[in-house]
Amino acid sequence: MQSWKPALTISSLIAMFIIMPPGAARADLLLEYLFDEASSGTTPALDTGTGTAANGSFNGGSTRTGITPGGASTGALDTNGGGINDYLDTGGVTPAKLDGLTTFTLSTWLNLQNDPGVFDRLISMHAASGGGGFDFFIEDDLTTSFGANNFSLSLAADASTTVSSAAITPADGWIFLAVTYNGNATNNNVFFYWGDEATGVAQIGGAGSINRGTLEPAGVELRIGGTSRSTSDRSPDAYFDNVRIHDTVLTGSELEAIRAADVIPEPGTLALLAAGLGLLAGLRRRT
Repeated sequence: MQSWKPALTISSLIAMFIIMPPGAARADLLLEYLFDEASSGTTPALDTGTGTAANGSFNGGSTRTGITPGGASTGALDTNGGGINDYLDTGGVTPAKLDGLTTFTLSTWLNLQNDPGVFDRLISMHAASGGGGFDFFIEDDLTTSFGANNFSLSLAADASTTVSSAAITPADGWIFLAVTYNGNATNNNVFFYWGDEATGVAQIGGAGSINRGTLEPAGVELRIGGTSRSTSDRSPDAYFDNVRIHDTVLTGSELEAIRAADVIPEPGTLALLAAGLGLLAGLRRRT
């Protein structure tokens, strides 16, 4: 599978950070868990997205870790507790702002600490059979050892339709994963993406099709690293960070801007911006 690294010039960096400065909230960002309230413990994860906050509670053996993508933030979610149902949830409350979406983008950083299992959940607000909502999870072929393991990603909608990506083979460490859904189209409306700390976002295979339009209300809580759809253990042994849900279909370029901003510490970003502005000012004086 081919991947690409963005060629970021000083001017493009400046443009990116002027348009979207670090920490700036997008109007379409419905939910965002940064997990930066602490580097350990189970203090609730604050939802910094738009609308009524859907703060996250730690369930089972889940907790925080100070290991983060690029070391650029304070904390991350740790579902590596070794027990069943180690996940973050919205405390039995269905976030109304996430119920019955027509378009969306789900994204997260993931750092697997063991082989993923089939149906390990990433981001899920999905009812049992016959219900509605969305379900973003791992399809694992379980044919090789951790560190060289091929797995694919899947998206389910309204408990009845599932589409999967082509396989990826990530190395150990943090990877950026995303899926987009456009309910205004009836086919070729699902795209999967991935990147890592050093490699830019690339699409995984071709488009998938889920013909569901506006999703039915799920009527269940949101879970990160788990799902309401099953009572089995669906929590991967992993770290999660910077979980986001947008109510629009983001492009690969927009996802790349998010990925890049997540792994550049804010002081470094400001230094790059200052250096770029100084360079532009010097060039302007010479002309």
